[in-house]
Amino acid sequence: MLLYSISGPYERYLNFIGMFYELFVILVALILVILVIRKYQEKKHKLTLYLLIIFILYLLAVVFSWLSKVFVVLRLDEVVGEYTIGGIFYYRIASFRFSEFLVCIAIVLSYIFKVEIFQEEYNKTQKILLIIYSAITSFYVLVIYDPGDTELSILLDAIAFLLVFILMTGVYIPFMYRAIEAYRGVQEKVYKTGFLALAIMS
Repeated sequence: MLLYSISGPYERYLNFIGMFYELFVILVALILVILVIRKYQEKKHKLTLYLLIIFILYLLAVVFSWLSKVFVVLRLDEVVGEYTIGGIFYYRIASFRFSEFLVCIAIVLSYIFKVEIFQEEYNKTQKILLIIYSAITSFYVLVIYDPGDTELSILLDAIAFLLVFILMTGVYIPFMYRAIEAYRGVQEKVYKTGFLALAIMS
């Protein structure tokens, strides 16, 4: 079982509230995905495709996060074995590992998106570091895991979150800086709106 999943009625109540909040987030994200799909169908631009895939990955990440709360509310960890085939998937969803993995992929695509917009070519050092770090992080998030009620399992989950957070910070802070810089450097309203949207997204 998970230490934080079935601790009592109060925890289940918090997850029940979280279910509705994330359901709202899913609906908003779904609307954004539909809008980007329509935009892509109009012009079929490569950058729009990148943006669409990024949004879909984040949408799926929120869906898995929502499922984790459903699992807690339904008390499924009382019936799912920790080391069964189903348990392998169940506990990785319940511990947000699938969500974190999808976020890792979205972050890497966001880096490619940033380079395509703001740079003429890849910085070789940055590219190599990103490939190595994102590969290690993705492997850790999916594989290095302990479903038991131990301090080790909490530590492993905390490290997984930290690794993803570092990856996100390393990509999105420069992304946001470039977008704000571009926003200030253009006069056309259409471009200013686009760069502002990118800054907010990052």
